[in-house]
Amino acid sequence: MSPKHQENKELQQYLNEMLDELPLLDPRHGFTDKVMQAIGSIDSSSTDSSSTDSSSTARNAGVGLPNWKQNMIHGCVAAAATLLFVSTGTLHRVLAINDQMIQLSAYIEKISLYLVS
Repeated sequence: MSPKHQENKELQQYLNEMLDELPLLDPRHGFTDKVMQAIGSIDSSSTDSSSTDSSSTARNAGVGLPNWKQNMIHGCVAAAATLLFVSTGTLHRVLAINDQMIQLSAYIEKISLYLVS
């Protein structure tokens, strides 16, 4: 394992240990009931919309491209975009941003440890 990956793994372990030390808080009274009601309303609205979607899909079945042609077009666009990103070096820049974020998080950790001590 490279030193960089080892450092990332150690940082992740350190952050997980810090999270384990934080106290667990209890949710407010009624929070669980509100979440379950919201889930129930989502389920009922999706059931209602799926019945209307099936009728609109039946009306629009002859309109537009067949599914396999649409998937082929989407695949070609995705391949062209990937080729463009790779050939222009944009993909390399995005990956470099990830490395810079790891360095920044390590720097912030060092500063926070300095301030704590």
